[in-house]
Amino acid sequence: MAGRKRHSAEDIVRKLRRADELAAEGKTGEEIAADLEVSAATLYNWRRQYGGMDADAAKELKEL
Repeated sequence: MAGRKRHSAEDIVRKLRRADELAAEGKTGEEIAADLEVSAATLYNWRRQYGGMDADAAKELKEL
């Protein structure tokens, strides 16, 4: 298995914002995941968990 990386809450929120930008450009979920260097499943899980949060709220949630 490839090396795994734990992303900080701030990184996740930043990558989700970038994913929104790429989606607005018409890229598919697979293309977005590849651009962000994560799996499509990871991107889906992040959206479900961190969807509408800003970085501070995500950090607070992750600390719980």
